Order: sequence, then structure tokens, then C-alpha cells
Amino acid sequence: MIYNTCFLYFCILQSGILLNGTLVYFNVVIYTGSMAMDRSILKHVLIQCYIVVSLLMSSCSYSDLNSKYGVAYNQVRQNVGLPVLDSTWRYNEAVGVVGGSWINPICPKGTPCHFKNCFLCENDGTMLWEEDIYIGPNKYTTVDGTFEEMLRITYYFKDNRWGYLWTTGVSVKNSRWEHEQDEEISSKEADSLLTLWGII
Repeated sequence: MIYNTCFLYFCILQSGILLNGTLVYFNVVIYTGSMAMDRSILKHVLIQCYIVVSLLMSSCSYSDLNSKYGVAYNQVRQNVGLPVLDSTWRYNEAVGVVGGSWINPICPKGTPCHFKNCFLCENDGTMLWEEDIYIGPNKYTTVDGTFEEMLRITYYFKDNRWGYLWTTGVSVKNSRWEHEQDEEISSKEADSLLTLWGII
């Protein structure tokens, strides 16, 4: 039996507006055949349309993460005790996961500061955790290069719990740093570090 392809052109047009490469690909599929196709070809192309539209819908939800979890989310941050975001911070979307980060554009090099905020979501966009990264005054050098000490404070929304990691270097006898080390510390110790660094 023969089927008309008008519906397929509509599907292709919608995908092509959002993803030009998809439009080109489907046009090739249609124009290599005729203006009508049998049941098996129609089923094959409909499946492809469904997959493309599903992916586009997912990508649209990911692109909304900045507006959802940026400064608009500050009230939630205040409620749980997280520092709020400034509207001047630059947003970077993560690759391969649902999440992203905001970077402080006025964090002077070599000066302790609140450097970065990172977050990770579930596939449906639900917030899993948010992490604030602070740069300390000390540096250490390993075989991989020279790094600044960091304090990472993480809040896990599902469990309503906190994590505190102080990243420093592991000292060896010749006063050089052998490798970096993450040390779990308490909330009180984290506050003491931030006070010592002049951040709070």
C-alpha cells in the first residue's frame, strides 16, 4: 500500500529549524526515494523523527538550567544556607551530564576568593547537589603543575547533608609537593579556613 509523505515534511521542518544538520539528513532520505513510500520506509522514517524530536526536547530542557538554577534559585540557596549567586557570574553548561557551573569573573589571581559554583542534576533536571569552590592563598607544585589550595563545600539536596573537602598538597622531605590531597574537614574547620582567608 502507498502512503503520502505530507506529515513527514512537517516533522522534518520542525527538526530542521532547531538542528540544521537533521534537516539536511532527512531531506536526503526523502529525495532519494519518491513523493510516496511504502509501509516499511514510512515506519523507518517515523522512528527517526521520533528519536530526533525526543533528543531536541531533552536538549531544550538542559538549556533552561541557567535560568532555572541561576539567580532565580537564590531563595532556595538562602533557605538551606548556601551562598547566593551574583548575576555577573559567567555560566558554563557541562558536557555529557545535566549540570553546569558559574565562574566569578572578578576573582583576582593569587587572591583568596569564592571562585566557582558547580551543580549536577538528574536526567529530568532535578537538582542533586551544588558545590561552592573557594581558592586559598597557598600554592603547591606537583608533577602535573602548580595549583592553588581549594576548599569545596557541597550540599546534597536529596540527603540534606553537607560535605567539606580541603584540597592541598602532600609535603615530602625536600619541601616540594608530591601530589594533591583531599582532606575531609568539619563545618567549623571550613568556616575557620574561610575566615583565615578573609572570604567571610
